Amino acid sequence: MDEIYDEFDGEQMPEQTITSKHGNVQISSDVISTIAKIAAEETPGVDCMYTSFPDAIAERLGTKKIRSKGVKIEMDGQSVIIDLYLIIKYGSRVHDTAVAVQENVKENVQTMTGLNVTAVNVHVEGMHFDKKQANEDIGENIEVIDDEADDDEIED
Repeated sequence: MDEIYDEFDGEQMPEQTITSKHGNVQISSDVISTIAKIAAEETPGVDCMYTSFPDAIAERLGTKKIRSKGVKIEMDGQSVIIDLYLIIKYGSRVHDTAVAVQENVKENVQTMTGLNVTAVNVHVEGMHFDKKQANEDIGENIEVIDDEADDDEIED
């Protein structure tokens, strides 16, 4: 692949050029990464995209703007390879979720841009455990025992 882009650092984003009978259409890699990010995040089982710790700090401090966090794009002609870095929801089947992400991202990018997506590589970087949901799930299966009733029976 000729070019690899994964971040926007204030410079012009590279573009993918498609030639048609009416002229050229240029698609920014930022557009491709945005489509991929949204398609990945709307897939059941995906919690969010992963951002490295240094990038997250830089973005919070305002020294770096990361538009396409968790997405890396490689472009060559009219072919695109997409790498996605994800956090999966606890309880999701990791392999099934990753395959669903691959299919959803490939379909959306190809449909919206007309580009050929040759690969969607999914990197599962972590798992999110929702404590509130876990407590609700556990609470449904716990029998509540009235300790005071047991104490009264013992005293008699």
